Amino acid sequence: MTLNHTSHQYPLSSSQREVWFDQILHPDVPLYNIGGYLRIQGPVEPAIFEKALNQVIHENDALRIILHEGESLPVQTFAENVRINLDCHDFSGQENAHQKALVWMEQEFAKPFQLYDGLLFQFALLKISADCYYSFQKYHHLIVDGWAISVNVQRVATAYNALVVGHTRGEQKCYSYQDFIQNDQAYLESNKYAEHERFWLAKYRELPSPLIPRKYAAQFKAQTIPSQRSILHLKRPFYNQLIDFAKDNNASTFHVILGVLYCYFVRTSDREDFVIGLPVLNRNTAAFKKTVGLFISVSPAWFSFGTDLSFVELTQAISTELQKNYRHQRFPVSELNKQLGLHKEGRQQLFDITLSYAKHDYDVHFNDNPAHAVYFTHGFEQNALAIFIEEFHHDEGVNVYFDYNFGAYKDAEIEQIKARFEFLLAEILRQPDVPIRELQIMPEAEYQKILVDFNDTEVDYPRDKTIVNLFEEQVEKTPHNVAVIFEGQQLSYQALNIRANQLAHYLQTLGVKPEVLVGLCVERSFEMVIGLLGILKAGGAYVPLDPGYPLARIAFMLEDSEVPVLLTQSSLTEKLPEHLAQVVCLDSEWEQIAAGSGENSLRQSGPENLVYVIYTSGSTGVPKGVMVGHSALVNFLSYMQQRVELTSTDKLLALTTLSFDIAALELYLPLITGSQTIIISREIASNGETLVQKLANDQITIMQATPATWKLLLQSGWHQLTPLTILCGGEALPNQLGQALLKNSQQLWNVYGPTETTIWSSIHDVTQYPEKPELVGRPIANTQIYILDRQLQPTPIGVAGELCIAGRGLARGYLNRPELTAEKFLEIEVFGKTQRFYKTGDLARWLPDGNLEYLGRLDHQVKIRGFRIELGEIEAVLAQHSIVQENAVIVH
Repeated sequence: MTLNHTSHQYPLSSSQREVWFDQILHPDVPLYNIGGYLRIQGPVEPAIFEKALNQVIHENDALRIILHEGESLPVQTFAENVRINLDCHDFSGQENAHQKALVWMEQEFAKPFQLYDGLLFQFALLKISADCYYSFQKYHHLIVDGWAISVNVQRVATAYNALVVGHTRGEQKCYSYQDFIQNDQAYLESNKYAEHERFWLAKYRELPSPLIPRKYAAQFKAQTIPSQRSILHLKRPFYNQLIDFAKDNNASTFHVILGVLYCYFVRTSDREDFVIGLPVLNRNTAAFKKTVGLFISVSPAWFSFGTDLSFVELTQAISTELQKNYRHQRFPVSELNKQLGLHKEGRQQLFDITLSYAKHDYDVHFNDNPAHAVYFTHGFEQNALAIFIEEFHHDEGVNVYFDYNFGAYKDAEIEQIKARFEFLLAEILRQPDVPIRELQIMPEAEYQKILVDFNDTEVDYPRDKTIVNLFEEQVEKTPHNVAVIFEGQQLSYQALNIRANQLAHYLQTLGVKPEVLVGLCVERSFEMVIGLLGILKAGGAYVPLDPGYPLARIAFMLEDSEVPVLLTQSSLTEKLPEHLAQVVCLDSEWEQIAAGSGENSLRQSGPENLVYVIYTSGSTGVPKGVMVGHSALVNFLSYMQQRVELTSTDKLLALTTLSFDIAALELYLPLITGSQTIIISREIASNGETLVQKLANDQITIMQATPATWKLLLQSGWHQLTPLTILCGGEALPNQLGQALLKNSQQLWNVYGPTETTIWSSIHDVTQYPEKPELVGRPIANTQIYILDRQLQPTPIGVAGELCIAGRGLARGYLNRPELTAEKFLEIEVFGKTQRFYKTGDLARWLPDGNLEYLGRLDHQVKIRGFRIELGEIEAVLAQHSIVQENAVIVH
């Protein structure tokens, strides 16, 4: 190769500066290598091909750009009398010639350019066979863009064809990139520049929030931005339908595709807006359209149209918005980012996704032999996702390239996005006038999977029985087995049943019957269990009142529930607030109660009657009473008995306050399986050291507790020496805690569920999947879980939404709160079947394997300087530090 340098220096154009700034941040990465190869179906004369290349290099000065280091920015010169020696390789005699040639080209393409003092292109000619040649072309983006490569290919073909037949083309009209540089410098100093600056700064007065969740951003910044490419091929007949649709609606195909991306991302990110980077050609004159060089830049497009528009209306709105932008599109995006202070926000761009489009509406032949272009990807992507659409003018169809950053997307996620993108393209053709909030955004197979396959939980259970029936059946089986132990004393199943029956008969004389609520305010003791069973055997439903609650809260619960009878202990009567209920002291009045029959009552409640009303905290500060029926509780206990494999040899430690619904598992599950329930006092339950001793001394085999209690045990030096089954729920299970619990258990279950759906609604076998203890698993028996967006439409796999629960476990609703019940308990139609469900307010998503990942509370999100921030994520990261035991994040 020979070349002569010129002395005249030129500044970089705006487009070149943006590329250069990015490149120097990653000097050893082929971030801006572009090109590929031409597959020429016929013989090629290497000498003539070399001569044609040299002619085109001579005629297009951008190909002769040489960069030199300057004071702050590089400068460029245009070399003269450049002559290259074409690199030729013969693979034709080798097996798998194509594959070997491809490997060679990909290896060459992956090599970064030396930015300074040399040409920024590489050409080679590869012989595959006598009738097949590959013309390898590699450029640095600093000297060409995609448009320029197409121009260059056509000019090389024209020069080659003329030389083959012996024609001399003569001096061709040259279009100099130097003209664009001068034009660009004039623009930067013009009033137009100032006008465009005002437009963009006004438009982005408030920053759009990032589209990609911030949990991906940390990974994105930490790596050397490797990426992968996945290709979706659209068949020509289908693509022609899109073209016709666009024409019929006064839009371009580009606008239609952009509209589909808008639909998908606003729906899957639960937002009303969408920001994307779009190409700006910057070739606004006839001469510039014929000039080889880097003109293109990227400009942000922010659409805030919500989801009420139909797709036709959306494409029109997009077209209108882009027309406004196009009048100001020349303004350098790097300057906009700088003035907006994006670096202060830890952001590089306003957008995470880009869309570009190339239509090759020309034929290229070398001596009548057709050539087809194949473009390479360099394997590195700055943005989370870059979508490139390549259309040829013949009937091959259209390729959609998805270049994705590994920090933002996994391979499986991109395959899902591709399938949904293709489905949504067809869906908008089928339903162009439907509001986009109602469009189905996933293929039928995925829809079937999340709504049916992941929720295939229908199993039989004793639906005609109550918890009383199940307990009495167990009494018949194991009358002399120990049922309950408290402070060294014990009650057999038979003795417990007799006492509960005596209380039940007594309560019936006080008017207790099905649907009658009875208050229960006792310390943890035998009286607690006898009181529960006595109320249920009388046909009533209990309202637990924790003696440790503030008086005002207990007073509200008594007033709201209007219990006619209140069971308590004599030591607590003076501590109770004023109320209208008849008080029965289970200790001081027991002699009178015990005078009644010890036989099972004949008048009991049925499966659809209430079993309890438990008050939970309300967002307004007013507790709300959740009404749960026998059938829901029986379904739950029947499933847990089988899933956890509880037997009559097990000992369960009951430590949860009765006012927390999970206490029902600790008290009833052992009583319907012949196991032992060991009740401990409030003092022992809250003391880590005494709790550790209790676990060891009583040889407990199963225990349920919240993560806070398990942390307390670990901090107290707990090391389990005997087999223990652990149930952990009530709060999110951190990974670190999960790993610690695995070391102290023979079986670890992470369980999830709100009071409104009866204790636990999903369960995760952490022992089987130890790498992800924080998952909340799969729905329990006869339970369906739906992840829904704000329009109550199912979200696809991997997409966050509100966790909603349907099935046998649903509560009736809230006591005396019909408006709140109507707000939280709704109906959804699933394949023509209407189901009632509960909106939990929790954020979650399905994983491809059918497990659920809990992501936090919907109301735990805050927005700071344009960012949507999940406070729970910050707390989780802080908790990973060795010196942090507990933390909470608040916003000032």
